[in-house]
Amino acid sequence: MKRLLLSCLFTSLIQMPVMAQELRGFADIHNHQFANLAFGGKIVVGQAYGPISEALSPSLDRGNHGPEHIRDFLGGLMTERVCPPSVPVLELLGAPYSNDGYSSFSGWPNFWEVTHQKVYQDWLFRAVQGGLRLMVMLAVDSPTLCHSANNDGRDCDNEMATIDLQINAAYAMQEYIDQLSGGSGRGWYRIVTTPAEARRVIRQGKLAVVLGIETAHLFNCKSNAPCDWHNALQKYWRKGVRHFFIIHQDDTAFGGAAFFQLCVQGQRNWLGTQPWRLIAPYDLTTRPCPQYEFAGGRCNAAGLTQTGRDLIQELMRLGAIIDVDHMSDRAFAETLDLAEHRGYPVVASHAGFNEINNDDQDHEGQLTLSELQRIHRVGGMIGLISNQGGLKDVDTWKRPGRHEVSHICGGTTETFAQAYYYALDRAPGMPIAVGTDFNGPLIQPGPRFGPNKCPGGQDRSRQKWEERLIYPFLSAASQTRLGRLRSGDRTFDFNYDGLANVGLLPDFFADLKVLGVAAQDLEPLFNSAEGYIKVWEKALGRKAMTEEAAISIFLFGIDEE
Repeated sequence: MKRLLLSCLFTSLIQMPVMAQELRGFADIHNHQFANLAFGGKIVVGQAYGPISEALSPSLDRGNHGPEHIRDFLGGLMTERVCPPSVPVLELLGAPYSNDGYSSFSGWPNFWEVTHQKVYQDWLFRAVQGGLRLMVMLAVDSPTLCHSANNDGRDCDNEMATIDLQINAAYAMQEYIDQLSGGSGRGWYRIVTTPAEARRVIRQGKLAVVLGIETAHLFNCKSNAPCDWHNALQKYWRKGVRHFFIIHQDDTAFGGAAFFQLCVQGQRNWLGTQPWRLIAPYDLTTRPCPQYEFAGGRCNAAGLTQTGRDLIQELMRLGAIIDVDHMSDRAFAETLDLAEHRGYPVVASHAGFNEINNDDQDHEGQLTLSELQRIHRVGGMIGLISNQGGLKDVDTWKRPGRHEVSHICGGTTETFAQAYYYALDRAPGMPIAVGTDFNGPLIQPGPRFGPNKCPGGQDRSRQKWEERLIYPFLSAASQTRLGRLRSGDRTFDFNYDGLANVGLLPDFFADLKVLGVAAQDLEPLFNSAEGYIKVWEKALGRKAMTEEAAISIFLFGIDEE
């Protein structure tokens, strides 16, 4: 009887936060705001905060990328239409382009380039005005990219030193915004470490920022090498990190990474050198996976290691957010086995789906229907990567008897709509956020109109949707009316500029409504900040449940039997 009463008490305490008044607003749960400090420090140009004339200056760009980006090697590769779109106007991207950031912004930011800051404070604040209420700021690094680019001389293999720079920068930005807002604690950019803090911040109309880590080798733990992950985890937990990728770019001490393609073969960089191919991860032992089209139906043979299982169990004990993206099929399955055993929620923060994907985009780095449903069953959630691919990569998701968006104009909001409807139909009731991957090596959705229209290809045999987003528009997530984004001397119009920076996220979602996506269907997106917090609360609740027996024994002498 005592054990039953205690169990009921714990259950009540766990559920109390979940019963709080629900919050309105959307979440970006995959954002690399401070990637200008990553990858050797010279790949992504532009600071996330500070006076705009300094943070986004042309001279800063020329210093890192060289005149007209002649030293921007990664940018040259990625903007030559990797993975896989091509459109006539973008053929110009094989040639140099302007370094001009502030004040004309004639060179950057643009949806098609990947090596300039997209999450500057002013743009981020407009997203907040438009309903962004929670952002997961993922500190990121990749030794492969660091070694491949002109770097600042750092040790490219010490990823966690670079992670520290980005986490420290987030706290510095919080302090900077505070001072602009009148003093400590008054700013709109608030780092949170608990769901209760996140709720309080959001109710104040501010942005709740959750710190996370996505790096090739978490805690510098490489395969078959000694790794003191226990102390490293304690260090980053004390620093406020709550969202963790166990696996990213390579096989590590924790397990196997998804085998997928970053870049297409046959592209030349801007200096005209030989075509080359960048695959991540590499040097893997693969196995047959005939369900996938990529790489002749191959995927990684490695799953979780015992060290990986131990780390996941410890993260569950802490109540951390566990991100399952980038795991090999086997590592994913074994992680979900652990999660299902405890009823512990997990997150896939920048997902796409094999069922609607083709060719080189059909690989184990995407989610199968079974994987999506397993995430749903444990009470988890997904973030949809904003750029879902091109016309040939993504099929129209058919919805007999219901509204659907024909995929005619690739690499745009139309493409995102296919993944959104798929998630809505295949996992009904699950929160759906966006995972922009801003400042990662990923182009963003482009416009449906103008000279850059349909960057992922256009089916000219069918009639393209011709309705445009009309400014000003009412943001459904915040009930705020927004005009075109003005920054420096440039005015951004989503119809012609696409998702050029984070400030255009409200426009991106408004364009879904232009395409006919019903307000009711968009509710999981516009309530995704609440959805993330509920996942977090459940994670902490499951943590409490796993500790119930130990506390019972300590306080009451009640054993588990």
